[in-house]
Amino acid sequence: MIFDIRNPLYPLRVAGATEWAYQRKTSLVETNGSGVCLIDFDNDGWLDIYLVNGATFDSLNGKEQTPHAGLFHNNHDGTFTEVGQKAGVANDRWGYGCSVADYDNDGWPDLFVGNYGKNRLYHNNHDGTFADVAEKAGVQLGNWSAGVRIIASYPLVVLQRTKRIGFDSWFRGISPYR
Repeated sequence: MIFDIRNPLYPLRVAGATEWAYQRKTSLVETNGSGVCLIDFDNDGWLDIYLVNGATFDSLNGKEQTPHAGLFHNNHDGTFTEVGQKAGVANDRWGYGCSVADYDNDGWPDLFVGNYGKNRLYHNNHDGTFADVAEKAGVQLGNWSAGVRIIASYPLVVLQRTKRIGFDSWFRGISPYR
């Protein structure tokens, strides 16, 4: 549950978030997941919230609806409105973590989402929407990205990815100038 930043004892009022609910998990891998990023995606000076959603094996196999991530726009009055579908960042995949960085140095924050399966790199279009450029950038991969670490060393951003459970990690660089 998200709480109102002005009073942490009361749940946050979020328009459009009526269908979010807890779902019982049946395996250990299903219990992991979810991340949160604070991102001013529209450059209005107010932080917005991106919540990564986990999933279940049943949703991956098409037996139930796939959960989606949510982008909550700050209404500047202590409330937020869910705009993830409209912005193109619903990530109907099994999300595990996210990172915010301006990977192409255009002055607008971009969003990387690590997934069980193919990752997403959402490029900010400067108009309230994003485009998934993970495949073009070479970071879509397709295994299990349990975490993301972005090292700001422009023009090269380095993403750390866990290939499988354990300590076997490697680094992959992306650059808009390839």
